[in-house]
Amino acid sequence: NTFIVYPEGNERIHWEDDTAGVVPFYVIGSDGVMYSKPVQKKILVMSGGQREEILLKFEREGRYVISQQGIQGMQFFDMRGHPHDQVLATIVVTPVDGDDDGEEVGPTVDIEEMEFTPGYLPSESISAEDVEGSETIVFSMGANFDQVPFPQYYVNGHPFSAERIPF
Repeated sequence: NTFIVYPEGNERIHWEDDTAGVVPFYVIGSDGVMYSKPVQKKILVMSGGQREEILLKFEREGRYVISQQGIQGMQFFDMRGHPHDQVLATIVVTPVDGDDDGEEVGPTVDIEEMEFTPGYLPSESISAEDVEGSETIVFSMGANFDQVPFPQYYVNGHPFSAERIPF
């Protein structure tokens, strides 16, 4: 799935079109682990079950949407009445009340300069030489309409079972 932030009304314009007004945002972590520095992006491509922590910064007031796009070309999403591109959230940005001088109040630290705690101590980090072994697990799906459940889920080529993971 591709997630994009647009001014409301522009969500049907392709994100690469300059008239779309795509709003850049910052990814600050993935699946609960914070990055040490934010990464600026205009789109975010995610797989099912993936989670991303993001910071949004809007330069002007208005209505914005977070849009999910591109799912109509994906397996299963274009079949049997599943949704196509869709709006996931609408964000309303209002003017910020200023301080006593009437000036706008903004972030006290530039987002690019922010530092985040990754969620573990540096002493808890591991290096390649600390890894003693590894396993590969392959998750896949089947599309046999004549078989239930639909779709079919596989782990390492075997039908999914909550009781075992075949290596």
